[in-house]
Amino acid sequence: MRASFNFLRPEINHFTLFIAALLVFSLSSCNQAFYTPNEAYLHGLDKKGEIKIAGTIPNPNRNATYRQYNAVAAYSPIKNVGVIGSFQQVGSGNDRGPLVNWRIRTMEGALGYYYKKPMRYNPNQYILYDAYLGYGAGTTKYTYNDLGTLDLSYDRFFVTAGVHVWLSRNFGVSFGLRVARLNFQEAKLFGVVSDEERETISLVQRNNPFTTIEPSLQYTYGVPALKVFFSLTGISGADVRFSNTFAPNTPIGQPLAKLGVIIDPTGFKAKKKDKESENDLGFLF
Repeated sequence: MRASFNFLRPEINHFTLFIAALLVFSLSSCNQAFYTPNEAYLHGLDKKGEIKIAGTIPNPNRNATYRQYNAVAAYSPIKNVGVIGSFQQVGSGNDRGPLVNWRIRTMEGALGYYYKKPMRYNPNQYILYDAYLGYGAGTTKYTYNDLGTLDLSYDRFFVTAGVHVWLSRNFGVSFGLRVARLNFQEAKLFGVVSDEERETISLVQRNNPFTTIEPSLQYTYGVPALKVFFSLTGISGADVRFSNTFAPNTPIGQPLAKLGVIIDPTGFKAKKKDKESENDLGFLF
């Protein structure tokens, strides 16, 4: 007799986990820093000709003290090879205190290899392995209420590796690790900047460059053409910490949480007559 429950396909449990992740996201925040990490390309190309476009869902509150924007475009021109480009901006314009505005922007590109290993007992379950090598550059800008500003640019070379476990056609969990060599350029200060703030910037430049280790976790849920994702990305290795009036005991980089959508144009070509696809879609409504 065939068992009625497969521990690798508990759709309701998958949905519960995803909702729990969204609750964590709603409680997450990001402090000021000189650098913010990207997730380790956890959207997962897995076949030739595939295109994926992903972006974060912006905060609808116009008075929010923290905002982030992220866009990723990925394409596989040939089997097992992926090309990825991304843009990210985090920052705020409504902080209170000595720091009244900050913004960190990063652009990067990467080339990599992926390998998809189907699970024997279900064609909709598989494990995807990938690794990418890339380069990125960014800028950090701070504006203080004493009319001083800081402009700081940086670049980085990085390698990232990921493992993506798809438990059904609709739900996957991804784990990634990025190691980056982060190099800050000479800071440019304008206007009136306090001694404490200058010392903070000096600490960063005296300890430059940095090797950062950035682990990522991502939940992905949806239908083949459109999925929602939630990711958490941490950072370690950048161990410069400083204390002043605007950033007490803050490391050079901060963890980042993201909620967004992934669009896969190739997913629209899925056959509507596939009974399993219909079953997967049913529990979403």
